[in-house]
Amino acid sequence: MGTLRLTAADLRGFSAPPKVRNLHNGYRSASWTAPAKLAAGCRERIFDVVADVATRTFETDHSNYWKARKEQNFFDQVSNFTLTLAPDDEVVGWAGYQRKRFFGKRVVYLDAAGLLPAHRRSKLSAWVQARFLITEVLLRNPFGHTYVVLRTQNPGIHAGFTKTFGPDRVFPQPDRPVPEQVRRLGVATMRWLGHRPEQIDAEHIGPTDCFALITKASAGPLLAFMAREASRQAATPAGASPRRRTGRRTTRHAPRLPLTADGAPGPSAGRAP
Repeated sequence: MGTLRLTAADLRGFSAPPKVRNLHNGYRSASWTAPAKLAAGCRERIFDVVADVATRTFETDHSNYWKARKEQNFFDQVSNFTLTLAPDDEVVGWAGYQRKRFFGKRVVYLDAAGLLPAHRRSKLSAWVQARFLITEVLLRNPFGHTYVVLRTQNPGIHAGFTKTFGPDRVFPQPDRPVPEQVRRLGVATMRWLGHRPEQIDAEHIGPTDCFALITKASAGPLLAFMAREASRQAATPAGASPRRRTGRRTTRHAPRLPLTADGAPGPSAGRAP
């Protein structure tokens, strides 16, 4: 079976068209901030394409995984869903997150995400996830804390969040106890994702097969990191300018936010069987 296609022109004809924005080097993102508005037929087309891309990304059949997400009314639950489009309009990746509150605290759960291996050099996952954090941390809650939660087994992702926000804000950390409030939020998140109490490893704030990474995110560290990256780019020698000429337009490389690692060993799960 050939590659399933879903172009930007197709998306514009959907019952709830996404917002299409430039990402980097001709790549674009197509984002829904109210995915629940998508009609059944539109959802079906997205599920089919994402299942195909996920299968090619992780080299294992993901059709049952996305069938389960469909049966769980995924688009009625997710707060943002984003497709990554290559310059030729092919869907090459996806990502999303869910916005929740536990014990009065704002929680953003970074849901299943992936990107085809051939497109990972451009750090597109970092671009998309950075936009998620800018929206939820800088725009929606600039004067408070937002707890960002994801399930991962990738040490590069843990290191990236730690570098951005600092070891005192990212949990768990080696040889450091997890604060009780953070542990409670992690356990509540895992239960919300469908894990029974006996499946939860409280020491790693997650299910026994995959720990949860929790970041106490706020505007200050994120802005500071972006400022450092902007200064680094401004200091780039003329022979290695961060600007790249593409036709008649000039584009600037985005800050290399080390928030995600393209090429994770598998998607972060959310209510998957």
